[in-house]
Amino acid sequence: MRPNVDSYPKDLSAKVAAALRQRKLPVPPLGGLDRLFEVLFFASLKADELRTTKVSVIAIDPAAPDPTPPPRIRQDRWSYITLGAPMELSAGVLSKLSQATDPRSSSLAIWFKGARPYVWGLIDQQNGFFDFITYESESGPERPGLFQAVVTSPGWVTVYHEYERLAELRVSSISSRQPNVLWRGPVYSRLEAGISRYISRVQRRLRENDRHFRVTSELRSTLASSWVQALSRLLLRTKAFHHGAAFLFTPRQTDLNVKHPINYTRIASALDGIGYFDAKKYQAFETIDALEKHSHSIPLDLHYDWVFADDELEDSRSELDSAIWFASLLSRIDGAVLLDFDMSVLGFGVEILTKAAPASIFRASDAVGSQRGLRKIGYEHYGTRHRSMMRYCARHPGAVGFVISQDGDARAIAADRSRVLLWDDIRLQLEFRSRSLPAGPESA
Repeated sequence: MRPNVDSYPKDLSAKVAAALRQRKLPVPPLGGLDRLFEVLFFASLKADELRTTKVSVIAIDPAAPDPTPPPRIRQDRWSYITLGAPMELSAGVLSKLSQATDPRSSSLAIWFKGARPYVWGLIDQQNGFFDFITYESESGPERPGLFQAVVTSPGWVTVYHEYERLAELRVSSISSRQPNVLWRGPVYSRLEAGISRYISRVQRRLRENDRHFRVTSELRSTLASSWVQALSRLLLRTKAFHHGAAFLFTPRQTDLNVKHPINYTRIASALDGIGYFDAKKYQAFETIDALEKHSHSIPLDLHYDWVFADDELEDSRSELDSAIWFASLLSRIDGAVLLDFDMSVLGFGVEILTKAAPASIFRASDAVGSQRGLRKIGYEHYGTRHRSMMRYCARHPGAVGFVISQDGDARAIAADRSRVLLWDDIRLQLEFRSRSLPAGPESA
């Protein structure tokens, strides 16, 4: 992100064109990209009958919309629906048509005639994409078209190629990378204690059931991912409310007025069940697979173990889904939601009592808070939620806070070496580059 320099839709166009070239993908005429992102940006500021514009468009060539279909067409695969006549794209047209779609389920199909983008159809069955990138499903569908551009808030345009975010225009700032603080740096170092305890609980339960159970590095990695994904889902669900919220993770309940104390442990217990039964299901699968190579019969008890583990795994996933909904809804009460690092909810409507403002606050551009990416920011520049979280984290260095603005921006706050760091627009969604493309360096 370029500090102190306003960005415009044409800058987003240049970023996207460069990203497409880097991936050796076709690049539409630059004038057409400029016009497309201008239309998306201005349409995001419009309302049709008091309804704001939220829309997804997919750049897909009407002459060859599905050039390489897979051998097996799944029943829920996307399809395209052609309009009676193409329509040249404008902010007014897009604002009107957006009311017939929703970014979570369908997209407008657009293409270019020279420097003029036009709408020629619709794409259905888009739910799987959003469910997958928000960790609401275990797998995701293939993606149609050259790229997808999504508008979900005024002045906010995000561009994807398949499952990779290429660039984003947020009012007047361009970004291409989101700091991956849940996996690296000072924020992760605080969360790591809870992740480690979770892995230990599952390991202990597995070995109590079978003292010869082999706990692999792959299993530990899977368990760590499950924990981080649960936190991501909690924050993503809360973002969707567009009301603003704060979550405070702290090892101690000091300097806090907890208006509604509770002890809600179902996120942690559901995660324990998922970790345990997923491992038991895989163990049964491996045993069955090995037996099938040498025998025509499978012991009934072994089959029962697999079925039982599968049923319990689905129940635990359903439990986690409901528990995340429960916890996210608590954020709609004024005040922070208080959690420990095992992800147990200890209270809501929490008032932070710390009064002293931090001596220094820096915005970090990468997850580790490297010196070259720090920029000093003003304490008074932020609202009540952010300032109170800054004060608490400065006074209690073991804490970490997540603050979600009404516009949907998610920020992380933590102390690091006697200073408070703030990360803007942290990565919460799943993101990866297509396997057919060379892997890029690990994101910051």
